Amino acid sequence: PDIKTLHGHFEQAYLSYASDPVLREKSTSGGVVSALLISLLERGLIDGAVVISSHENILWKGVPRIARTKEEILEAAKSKYAISPTNVTFKEILE
Repeated sequence: PDIKTLHGHFEQAYLSYASDPVLREKSTSGGVVSALLISLLERGLIDGAVVISSHENILWKGVPRIARTKEEILEAAKSKYAISPTNVTFKEILE
């Protein structure tokens, strides 16, 4: 198949991964999103981020939460391929 048929029009594409080897190893697809969130948090540009953690007993089931520390972001690393109701965090964000 033609890549433009699958992905539509694009000017450029990039491949990337986290420069932190521990984060990269812990992540599913290179850890870029986690690395960006950690960087933003450590530089004081965000107070937290809505992330999807794994359910305690059902690992494939995502649980939305607000991560306010590097450790909480790292706990949520790895892709979750299931629907997760991130809108349930909005009330907590507004408080």
